[in-house]
Amino acid sequence: MINNKNNFGSQVFYAIFFSYSFLYIGRKNFSICIPQMVDFGIIDKIQAGTIGTCFLLSYAIGQFINGQVADKTNPKNMIYTGLIGASICNLAFSISNNVYLFMAIWCINGFFCSMLWAPFVKILALWVPKELQNKYSLVLQFSTPLGIFSTYFVSAILIKFFNWRMIFLFSSLIVLFCFFLSFYVFTKRKDYIIAIEKENLGGEKADTEEPTKKANKSTILMLLNLGMISAIVGIFINGVFKDGLDLWIPTLLIEGFDITLSQTSFLTTILPFLSLLGIVLTKQLHVKITKNEMVTNTILFIISGLLFIPIYFILGVYKGLFVAFIAVIILSLVMGASFGINAILLTYLPLRFVKKGKTASVTGILNAISYLAASLSGVILGIVSSNFGWSSTIIFFIVLNIIGTIFSIFGIKVINRYKEKYFI
Repeated sequence: MINNKNNFGSQVFYAIFFSYSFLYIGRKNFSICIPQMVDFGIIDKIQAGTIGTCFLLSYAIGQFINGQVADKTNPKNMIYTGLIGASICNLAFSISNNVYLFMAIWCINGFFCSMLWAPFVKILALWVPKELQNKYSLVLQFSTPLGIFSTYFVSAILIKFFNWRMIFLFSSLIVLFCFFLSFYVFTKRKDYIIAIEKENLGGEKADTEEPTKKANKSTILMLLNLGMISAIVGIFINGVFKDGLDLWIPTLLIEGFDITLSQTSFLTTILPFLSLLGIVLTKQLHVKITKNEMVTNTILFIISGLLFIPIYFILGVYKGLFVAFIAVIILSLVMGASFGINAILLTYLPLRFVKKGKTASVTGILNAISYLAASLSGVILGIVSSNFGWSSTIIFFIVLNIIGTIFSIFGIKVINRYKEKYFI
């Protein structure tokens, strides 16, 4: 019997929850800085898209690698390394002037940032009492909206009174603070962590002794046997429009609705709040109604595609702060649906594999696919928006949601057929 295990488990969970959330300030800050950096002539839009792509591609590769590593090592060491590395990269970015340095630094930052997600999910599975895991699986999804809100809120203040360099400098300090927070909690609760891991595994060590090459192969085969082609396509498409849109929303609002950078920064703080609604409703929809990942994804892709339609008709036609506010409300709902898809495929699904020691591997592979898609979207959307305008970009998003809907529908029966046999 572990004394105060729920209290200690909550402390461990929230230490990494806030560390992961506030790491967003050190990875999403670039999108806020794009308009000013372009306006100052430091970079152009295509270069901005390329820098974003460097981050996302590195993050995708890192997710795949670090997902495998996290299943073989203590997750806290990966968290420490990721936070310290990201802090240094933000500091370096704040004092750089060369576009190639920007690309290199942000690429390295992407790899360091990728070192937190898989360990986070593993910690939820092993270091949090089982009776709290369902609750915290939902709370976990709030980390992204909280991180995005924190990024936009902090950046809005700093961009108003200082400039883009101060945003990266402040981000470096915030991420460094997160390192000290995690280190303090994990050190203080060391005995609890050892005890709860044994309890969650039923007194047995997780099956993590396979060679990495064999683990990679068996994990991928397991996903294919689950009928996860549809899920893989779904997470790929979601990565394209979720992270691509996230990168370019500030620029879209400024160019499409003729508002200032300061107004844009404050408007975008609305995004996470309505996105939270999507996360909560997704959990209720999936757990209580659909109970099938592909059914849930089908519904979310349809909703997302429909929400882009009014954006298409008002974009570029109506100008001003009020119309931009309406657009942000709609885009918040789109992001909510996107976060819901992420929640289904990157959290609920991987938690099924804890007994096989593949929780981190599964979430790492799927997250890698998501950010591989996102890495492509950054530069593609920069080119499309520059050459064809934002209306064409919105049509592109609608088409992506249609494709996601089709593949999700095809995957419904496959998931039903295999989930009892292969889900652990």
